[in-house]
Parts: sequence; structure tokens; C-alpha cells
Amino acid sequence: MNKLIGMIGFGLIAKIHSKIMFENNCPIRCVLVRSEESIEKTKNFFVKEFSYTPLITNDCNFFFF
Repeated sequence: MNKLIGMIGFGLIAKIHSKIMFENNCPIRCVLVRSEESIEKTKNFFVKEFSYTPLITNDCNFFFF
């Protein structure tokens, strides 16, 4: 079963949850963040920790549809 996992916000708890999800073979595929600056910070975290980058957006309409 192919799961599409999205995350709203990317603070400290989200970083912990993303590590747990990755370890359980359910990587985050999409992240909704508040600002353009957060997109780059979130991207850097995923590249450093997991060597991949999910779709990261600050557009609610894109995330939910």
C-alpha cells in the first residue's frame, strides 16, 4: 500500500515525527509551512537528515487539493 503522508507546520515536534515516520518506511511527501523562509529551512533539514526533499509549500490551496 502506497501512503501519501503530509505534514502541517514544521517545528520541533514535526521534526521528531518526520524521523519516526522515515524510520517506519512512511516518509513525508508534502509539508505545509507558513512562509517562504520556512521552505528553505525545511528543505535543508530533509536533505541533511534523510537525503531527500518532499514537496514543501506555503500555499494552503495546493496542500489541501
